[in-house]
Amino acid sequence: MYHSPITVPETHPDYPSVYADERHRVIVCVDRIQYILQKRKGKQWHNQSYLSEWEPLCRHYSHLPLPSASPMLLSHEIARQRRCEGYDSEV
Repeated sequence: MYHSPITVPETHPDYPSVYADERHRVIVCVDRIQYILQKRKGKQWHNQSYLSEWEPLCRHYSHLPLPSASPMLLSHEIARQRRCEGYDSEV
């Protein structure tokens, strides 16, 4: 599947998100190395937290109805998953 490069800033309302409600959203940074929790102030989104793993994001922001698994894995999460799958197939 081909995805075109993201050309809008991370704080832009049209930047794609993996979770969003009226006041908060979670995005994946353009380099796919971290999740960014943003909070809406007026019409603009402002960065609030930066996390490199989905699980700590869910634990720290348990008041948000985040899915238990990330809808979009970060580059290091994909690499770890591939390593684990390779290990499982060797056993």
